[in-house]
Amino acid sequence: MKKTSRLLSILLAEVIALTCLWPGSTVMAQQAAAPLDKNDLEIRAVLAEIESDIEKGRQEKKIAGLSIAIVYDQEVLLSKGFGFADLDKKVPADRTTVYRVGSVTKLFTALMLMQLRDAGKLNLDDPIEKYLPEFKIKSRFPDARPATFRQVVAHYSGLPIEPPMAIEYENPEKFPPVEEQLKSLKDVEMIVPAMSQFAYSNLGYNIMGLALARVAKQPYTQYVDQRILKPLGMNQSGFALTESMKSHFAVGYRAARPDGTFEKSSYPEYGMASGMLYSNVDDMTRFMSLFFREGPAGGKQVLGSYSLREMTIPVAVSTDLRKDAEGKPLSLWRVGSGIGWTLVVTSGEQLDYKPGGTRGFTCVVVINYPRKLGMVVLMNTEGEPWNLAFAALRKLTPVVVKSLERSQAKAREEVLPSWQKYTGRYVLTDPNAIRTVTFSEFDVSIVNQKLVVTVPEILPGSVVYMKETPLAPFGENVFHVDGGSFYGNFMTFEQSREGLLRLKWRGYTFQRQQ
Repeated sequence: MKKTSRLLSILLAEVIALTCLWPGSTVMAQQAAAPLDKNDLEIRAVLAEIESDIEKGRQEKKIAGLSIAIVYDQEVLLSKGFGFADLDKKVPADRTTVYRVGSVTKLFTALMLMQLRDAGKLNLDDPIEKYLPEFKIKSRFPDARPATFRQVVAHYSGLPIEPPMAIEYENPEKFPPVEEQLKSLKDVEMIVPAMSQFAYSNLGYNIMGLALARVAKQPYTQYVDQRILKPLGMNQSGFALTESMKSHFAVGYRAARPDGTFEKSSYPEYGMASGMLYSNVDDMTRFMSLFFREGPAGGKQVLGSYSLREMTIPVAVSTDLRKDAEGKPLSLWRVGSGIGWTLVVTSGEQLDYKPGGTRGFTCVVVINYPRKLGMVVLMNTEGEPWNLAFAALRKLTPVVVKSLERSQAKAREEVLPSWQKYTGRYVLTDPNAIRTVTFSEFDVSIVNQKLVVTVPEILPGSVVYMKETPLAPFGENVFHVDGGSFYGNFMTFEQSREGLLRLKWRGYTFQRQQ
């Protein structure tokens, strides 16, 4: 899918341009549990503004139809269609309209990889040829080694974009089976050294999909359907159109002609693991919200939260030294590649995104993992959906942050009286431990509407520093130390048999003084 790789190049330029436009992040205050108020007037106002911007952008860019959805955590903030799913029949696009999502398919292939890794059936740094012995490709680079799952999933393996077949020179209606693509590799070699630079490869994902199917002992499409789509409730998504999906399937259009008219697209068949998924924005909200849930794998939690976080962090970052006209690096350490995702850091905000493009359709999925915000744009016209998504999130993010700060401040006011019971001076019950920890007391108090802890005195030579360090609520009577020498430690408050309050930290017990 050369079209997709070209779209990625465009997206990279757009992302770099947007970097200097994104508002600075707001430092998160100590949080008390507080949901986002979807009826917040400022949130409703910015969502209405985003709707207006999307429709204006659709008309300016001559997009036949599109659907968008925005989520915060497990909540859908906006899900709506614009324009037409079918221009001739005047069928409006809506949140149930089904589109081809192209290379967004790769995110589901990456999920399959992580599931099999977590099941102990492979390691990310295993060479793919271990499970697919017929996968052989020459390399003239020093210290060349077989491509690994981690390298391929992040597009850092050095594999070519496509195999050396007719698909590399023209746009056929059907790609050859991956088995034939493998055989063709005798006539090609690695294009760059592994882990040296980003090199987008549909070929790599198609090969990986076959290897994963071998590991799972189940066809790729069947596995993704049964182990990912169905558990997530993505019932209008799949690799073939069901009768229900056909009734909502959008007509695909090539980019608009100068006079604003459209040519209908054909529907080429690509590699399954690299670009053949169909979906709608309602289903994609379930996919995005998956990344914001905590917990082990099971049921609709198709991958544990530990592994989901692992997908969103860099496998590699750009080391491109090229600079713009002002002498600033274009992408150096500002763009990276994760497991399935591409990453960009913009003024303190990390975005993970995945664009997709097939003939007649383009799309993008973007998540801000730390903020639990996500947006998907699916279009039935060849174009640049990332412009719409990035502009929308640029407007929405600071408004959501401020709204959450208000909700959290209100929640803190409500919970402060219950935190009063934890305040006091706590003395270490084992005097022999004082030489080890170099102090004997914790003071717990409320300062500026925060529960804080202080170590008032330390032994000579001690490097312990804890002064009004915030305690962030973690669970019932459990707090997370949010700074100081014991950053990340847990403190638990409990009652002794005598009814006295105790503070447990590491293996030590501190008794509150009356």
